[in-house]
Amino acid sequence: MRDKQEYAALKNSWYIDYISKMIRMSTSGCLSFIRELRNANIRVAIGSASKNTPMILERVGIRELFDAIADGNNVTEAKPNPEVLLRQQKW
Repeated sequence: MRDKQEYAALKNSWYIDYISKMIRMSTSGCLSFIRELRNANIRVAIGSASKNTPMILERVGIRELFDAIADGNNVTEAKPNPEVLLRQQKW
């Protein structure tokens, strides 16, 4: 019988495979808003509990829109703890 970590690793491998098949995002209202913020020299950050956040942003072609990423790779407390919202990877 598999243990919890083996199942988590298997689930994550399926998730990464799914992400690899994603296509670039089309321009939506949200992306337009983020671009407007950047054009106004307002820095933009993203927070996520996922350790896959950088890969997802790269895959969908919007990584360059964010000045900082706080994600599961650089927080010690999982949600619902607000650490991911308070952390800055780079500014």
